[in-house]
Amino acid sequence: MGIVIVMEAIFDMKTIHIIVYGHVQGVGFRYFAQTSALSEKVTGWVKNKEDGTVEAVAQGTENQLESFVDTLRSGNRYARVEEIKVREADQNQAYADFKIIR
Repeated sequence: MGIVIVMEAIFDMKTIHIIVYGHVQGVGFRYFAQTSALSEKVTGWVKNKEDGTVEAVAQGTENQLESFVDTLRSGNRYARVEEIKVREADQNQAYADFKIIR
């Protein structure tokens, strides 16, 4: 019975790809994203991109991911989030934690 519950939990997981636009670099946004992900029990990674955006891949249940994206949308007190683009991503890798990629 325990194996069935674990398998159902795995199949309930989704992976999304996120791009955050606005004043989101140099303001602690990646740390904010990591803290938010850990709070929501979301796994994946976040990194700055050369074009000034922040990119993330997040994995969790639909409810966890919705809450995570809503939190990112609000940003931290130093960031100014103008737009967030979210798309479903291939779930070809399972993440154990949420990392900041430098």
